[in-house]
Amino acid sequence: MKSLKIALFRILSLIFRYKKNEKTEEVKDIKSILIIRQDKRIGNILFTTSLIRLVNEEMEVKPDFVVGKRFSEILKNNKRIDKIVEYDQNKMAKNPFKFISFIINLRKKEYDLVIDCKDVFSFNNAILTLLAKGRDKIGYRNEMSNEYMTFSIEFPKNRDECHEVEYISKPFIEFAGKKLKTPDMEYFIEKGKIYNKETEKYLKRTKKIIAIHIGGRGSKTLSVEIIDRIIEEYKGRIIVLYGPDETEKVKKIKTEGAFLIKPESIEELAYYIDMSSLFITPDTGPLHIASALNKNIAAVFLKKIITGMDLKQMQNL
Repeated sequence: MKSLKIALFRILSLIFRYKKNEKTEEVKDIKSILIIRQDKRIGNILFTTSLIRLVNEEMEVKPDFVVGKRFSEILKNNKRIDKIVEYDQNKMAKNPFKFISFIINLRKKEYDLVIDCKDVFSFNNAILTLLAKGRDKIGYRNEMSNEYMTFSIEFPKNRDECHEVEYISKPFIEFAGKKLKTPDMEYFIEKGKIYNKETEKYLKRTKKIIAIHIGGRGSKTLSVEIIDRIIEEYKGRIIVLYGPDETEKVKKIKTEGAFLIKPESIEELAYYIDMSSLFITPDTGPLHIASALNKNIAAVFLKKIITGMDLKQMQNL
């Protein structure tokens, strides 16, 4: 399958590539930017908010952003983005005409700069970068980058010492030719939105709230014993956040002194995290939401976290 995709990509690159490895001389003249990040992990989308902020502050441009439909809500309130372009990969795969329609609409705008955020050859990211109209197309060097990028860089030698937000921003920083500092991540909450009136009343009674996120599957979960102990020892207000897979588990938790909440979306989860004074989690996705919101975090990991994916801007209490 991979060889077939590469063959198809090579054919398309002959049709749509109109210059090869020719970086523009006028970086300062960039007025429109497209960032492409196809990913199914919350943290990986949030890491790009540092890049969004960097290009917005450095180039004074609000970029457009191509993101998977399921995760577009993470960015929908981001004031630094001009337009979010939702890419529904499942629908495109089932109906090629939807993909063609998507590309036609994408090509209606010609960008001065297109940034591919994937650090390896990803057919989905690469094909969108290739087919988008762009004067300059940049990213990390890969087996096919010469076919669709005008500027690419090698992986940094200190990859293990480089946080993901710095890693994602590095191609743009080198393209800009300046010593730029990668800014912190951001998450923008929709102000004034109420998800549940009963929950809202509970949360408004106090300024100090501990939010406990049960976590996901496998090792990314907190035991009932740990949650019970926190509830018993802390006398303030506690909210326990859980998903549909933890419905049976929360029934075993002592609910006296705690309020159980099942967020229906990533946006709602972020809203409750933002209202907390301290956020406790064993899961990296919600952890990065809390980090982007600049919250106090107690991260509980039963396995070593991958280098570069740890907390960037908040202390691990």
